[in-house]
Amino acid sequence: MNFEKLKAGGIDYEEGLERFSGNERLYMKYLKKLLEIDTYQLLKEAALKGEIEEAFIVAHKLKAFIGNLSIGHFYDQIKELTEELRAGVRRDYRPDFEKLDQEYEQILQAIRGAEDE
Repeated sequence: MNFEKLKAGGIDYEEGLERFSGNERLYMKYLKKLLEIDTYQLLKEAALKGEIEEAFIVAHKLKAFIGNLSIGHFYDQIKELTEELRAGVRRDYRPDFEKLDQEYEQILQAIRGAEDE
């Protein structure tokens, strides 16, 4: 596992490992799970369709998941979005997802790259 690649992708490996009580195998299992789940895509689809309540539910789940994995900056952005959705704000979320898409893809690439080592 290449921890520098994880760090470059915005993942705080040390903090994440601490959240998992030092169980590296379990932490890596959940980090890799991010490659499999479609929660981010479901959030994006719901928000862009204006399904604010559904988007909030999914955003809240994603926020918890990435928070536990210690994916700091992305977590902060999803947290902001979650709070806006919680408040029921209806607006064009496309600009948000243009930025989030890039960062999310960097995170996924970092995980893929780190496990290829």
